Amino acid sequence: MTGHLRDLADMLERRYIDICARRRFLNDRAECGINAGWVEFRATSGVLCDQKISDNLKSKIYRIVIRLAVLYSSECWPVTKEIERRLGVMEARMLRWLDLQNEDMRERCGVVHIQEKMREQRLCWFGHVLRATEQSTAHEFEVLGRRPRGRPRQRWADTMHQHLKIVGLRPDQPHERSKWRLRSRRADPATTRDKR
Repeated sequence: MTGHLRDLADMLERRYIDICARRRFLNDRAECGINAGWVEFRATSGVLCDQKISDNLKSKIYRIVIRLAVLYSSECWPVTKEIERRLGVMEARMLRWLDLQNEDMRERCGVVHIQEKMREQRLCWFGHVLRATEQSTAHEFEVLGRRPRGRPRQRWADTMHQHLKIVGLRPDQPHERSKWRLRSRRADPATTRDKR
């Protein structure tokens, strides 16, 4: 009998750890992105904090190195207000170090808010998924198990519907690629300047 009770206790403990891990998963993914951004920021801080370096070069390094590290795989996160707030705080702190914090400086150097860039990447990925064939893995994916008790958490689909509403698109429009790109991609203003 003690063996069965021990097995039951082990199973309940694993179940509790699994539930806690699922709740922390999203925050852990965002935390990994934020930590990766700070690692890249510290690695490039010698260049970024140098007064002799132009603001345009600083913004280019920030956009290409740091922000990409932060937003890696963010297309798959169902973003909550808390995660958006934390990413915004991280970005504001970094830009303060670079003396790029106010809106005029952001516009002049071509750095859009990280939340807007995250929305752009997510919409680009969503269009790719919608254009894929019905047999693709993205269309067939289903989460196993039961939904936990309580208020339903923010789902990726809910996040996508909010983004589509903001930019004025519908899920049936991804095959109109030029319209989809025009509305979904609000790229950094600096990218056109950098191509010259």
